[in-house]
Amino acid sequence: MTDTLLLDDAGRGAPVLWSLLNRTVVVRAGIVALVLGGMLTLVNQSGALFGAERLQVLALVQVLVTPFLVVMVAQLLGIRQAIREQRENGRGEPFWSTMSSHGIVPRALLLGLLVGTANTAVGIAAAVLQGDDLSALPLAPIGQAYLLPALFGTVSQTLAYRRARRQM
Repeated sequence: MTDTLLLDDAGRGAPVLWSLLNRTVVVRAGIVALVLGGMLTLVNQSGALFGAERLQVLALVQVLVTPFLVVMVAQLLGIRQAIREQRENGRGEPFWSTMSSHGIVPRALLLGLLVGTANTAVGIAAAVLQGDDLSALPLAPIGQAYLLPALFGTVSQTLAYRRARRQM
C-alpha cells in the first residue's frame, strides 16, 4: 500500500521523507537547535542561569529538541519538494519567491501548529502533574512554541529547497 503523502499531485512517487536524511541535515539541525535553544534558555530561564531560581529541565529539553526536530523535518520537506519540482522544470528564482511558493509556508505553518500544540500539551501536563495553577502558565513560551517552529520551518525549508535545487 502506498502512502498518499509520498505522492505528488500527478500520482508520481516522491522520495520517502526519511530516505533524504543525511549527516548534513542532522548537523545543520543540531547547530540551529543549540544556538536557538541557548538563546531561548537565556531569555526564558535567565533567573535560573544567573540567579537563585530553579532550572526547569523539561523546558530546557523542549527548547533544544523542538528546534532540532523542526529544522530537520523542514529541511527534508524542502529537499523533497525540490526533487519533485526538478522533474517538472529546472528554473531558478529569488529567495522570497521560493519561500512564498512551492507550498513552503503552508507546510511550515502546519508544522508550527503541530509542534506548538505538542509543546503546549507537554507544558500543561507538567503543570497539572506538579499541581500548578494553569492560569499561571507563562504566555511567552506558549507563543514561542507556535511562532518559532513556523518561522524556522519556513526558513529551513526554503534554504533546503534552494540547496537541493542547486545540487541537481
